[in-house]
Amino acid sequence: MASSATSTTMLCMPSTESTSIRRMKAGDRTRSFRTGDMVFDRDSRGTTVDMAWFDQRRRDHHVVFVMFAENMEILGVICVRDETRRVLYLRRRGVAERMQNQGIGTRLFRHIVEFALAGGYAIISAHIRKDNLSACTRVTQRLGQHPPLVVDEYEDEHWGPALKLLVMLRAS
Repeated sequence: MASSATSTTMLCMPSTESTSIRRMKAGDRTRSFRTGDMVFDRDSRGTTVDMAWFDQRRRDHHVVFVMFAENMEILGVICVRDETRRVLYLRRRGVAERMQNQGIGTRLFRHIVEFALAGGYAIISAHIRKDNLSACTRVTQRLGQHPPLVVDEYEDEHWGPALKLLVMLRAS
């Protein structure tokens, strides 16, 4: 019999087989989702970023993908839109608080890279907190992509030091 620590770990870390990623549907707007990051969970106007917020982006021509556990709990959300014909802008990505640092964000980003390549995009752009640069670099390189190129450094009123990044895509 497995120890309780092992059982708990297995329950917290869903395998790839027990998760699915799909485009957000209108019915998803009533589901609960929180990252526990007070900066992420509010937008620049102080509005709560919940599934209704993502649904509004979906209706405003953003593409929103949601990762679900087998029990349909939302594990993560990623939202993108066209910046130009060849550049896909990563608007927002979040992972449920209890699922952070378990590969959910990497799997969501892998999905967006595949979506971008299939759609003919050459670049993904994003704005991030400066202290997230090393994590972004690890993820892009783990996925076989070029490391992010910093094109702007600025002070964001909510995040503090921030960067605009470009990730030049290459087919796997």
